[in-house]
Amino acid sequence: MTEQNKHLENVQERIAALHETIAEREQDIRDRARKFQHELEQEISPVEIVKRHPWQAVLGALATGFLTGRILRSLSSGPTDEAAAEPAVPARLVSVTRPDSAMRDIRLELIRSAKDLGINYLQRYIEGKLKKTPTPPSSSH
Repeated sequence: MTEQNKHLENVQERIAALHETIAEREQDIRDRARKFQHELEQEISPVEIVKRHPWQAVLGALATGFLTGRILRSLSSGPTDEAAAEPAVPARLVSVTRPDSAMRDIRLELIRSAKDLGINYLQRYIEGKLKKTPTPPSSSH
C-alpha cells in the first residue's frame, strides 16, 4: 500500500470514530432530556404538589370554594338593602343587571360539572392508592 492509501484509511477510520462519538453523545443528550422531562413532570404534577403541601392545598381549595359560593350566591340573590336605597333604575337597565334563569342554569351546571370532576379525581386517586398497597398473601389450605 502506498502512503496515500494509508492516509485515506486513517482519515476514514477517524471519520467513523467521530460518527460513533456523535451518535453516543446524541443518545446521552436524549437520555438526559428524557430524565429531565420526567423529573420536571414529577415536580409540577398536581398530585405531587398536594403530597408535598397537603394543608396549603386544602386551604386553597376551601378558600376557592368559599369565594366561588359567595360570588354565585351574590349573583343569584335579589337586590340587597343597599340596592333598595339607591334611586330607581330604568326598567331596561334592570333587566340587564339581574341574572336570568338561563344564567342560573348555566351556573348550576358548572357547579355540578366541577363537583363531578372532583369526585372522579378523588375516586381515581383512592383507587390508585388501593392498587399500590400490597395485599397480604392468601393462604390456601
